[in-house]
Amino acid sequence: MLTADFLNHFAKLEDPRVTNHNTRHKFIDILVLAFVGILCGCDDWEDVVDFAEIKIHLFKDILELPHGIPSHDTFSRVFSMIDGYHFEEIFIGWMKDVYTKTNGEIVALDGKTIRGARAKGTLKGAHVVSAWACNNQLTLGAMKVDSKENEITVIPRLLKLLNIAHCTVTIDAMGCQKKIAEQIIEKKANYVFTVKDNQKELRGDIETVFSIVENRQHIECLESGEEIEKKHGRKETRRYTSLPIDEFASLFSAWPGIKTITRVIRKRELPEKTSEETVYFISSHPYHSDQIKKAIRSHWHIENRLHWQLDVSFNEDRSRARIKNEAQNIALMRRMSMNYLKKETTRKASLKRKRKQAGWDDTYFFQVLSLVLEQQISGPACEK
Repeated sequence: MLTADFLNHFAKLEDPRVTNHNTRHKFIDILVLAFVGILCGCDDWEDVVDFAEIKIHLFKDILELPHGIPSHDTFSRVFSMIDGYHFEEIFIGWMKDVYTKTNGEIVALDGKTIRGARAKGTLKGAHVVSAWACNNQLTLGAMKVDSKENEITVIPRLLKLLNIAHCTVTIDAMGCQKKIAEQIIEKKANYVFTVKDNQKELRGDIETVFSIVENRQHIECLESGEEIEKKHGRKETRRYTSLPIDEFASLFSAWPGIKTITRVIRKRELPEKTSEETVYFISSHPYHSDQIKKAIRSHWHIENRLHWQLDVSFNEDRSRARIKNEAQNIALMRRMSMNYLKKETTRKASLKRKRKQAGWDDTYFFQVLSLVLEQQISGPACEK
């Protein structure tokens, strides 16, 4: 049912329980039942238990289940105790082994708050930073932001574990930091960072350069492009202008690998109003590279194709799991499940429908779990 590769990787996860005569259920059994249950449409531990008991005939041949199906309290207790950081490392290592990058892969990094997973006495839920492969629509890694941290401290730890060589990494304004740029360059990757008011000096320098260049009579060095998108009664026009920093290198010398600054003017036209905003970016790509424009557009995939799907198809924001590491570890399980469902393409259905179909149809259930990763997630060859 599950590939040997999957079981070999997650068998490395340490059982957090004190092993004694009171430990009734095998740890790997709990992990597999939780993963399969979440993949097949279960949104809480009660659902997982009900599903496993109804479908116990699917598990008897591959799991020991010495005392039957664990209770929902057992699932909750075990997942709250699992070392989340170790679990994250194993997940990232697993994806490294089964994922072959496509040429020009864009990896978007962004955080998402699980609103229902609020610890007692706090207003903020668990926050997880994910690395999303935009071309292949897969989660390559995810890492929780501790309550006393922010994304700036977590992103370097996540990048350290990821295989991003020859990829383009996109990060929003929060991650626009010199040390993060340096780390990406050292890993033989490129970056495209959003620049906002958290980097006021950098933003001011970019605005100054554009003003100087545009006031000249000859502006052939400007590399521009325009996109027009019409959807649901809305028209959005995006005008891209990129400049090499060569002439103004002294202004940007503190930023490792920087080669280009880009300005995007977005104009949104709705029946009732029109709005316009200007957003700036820095990049290690040369100014004539198509990757800059592609990366800017692709960064929003992590919102629309990962975060939105987690809420709509997996009900993540409604999850009430909040004991210790429980929310963090279940969040990883959801992303693992989505990776399988995204790469099962024989049925043209939404992720939400695929989850239900996998739970209802045993044939499709086996197809999802065995076909996808045995054939490997791949595209045109690129250095792995």
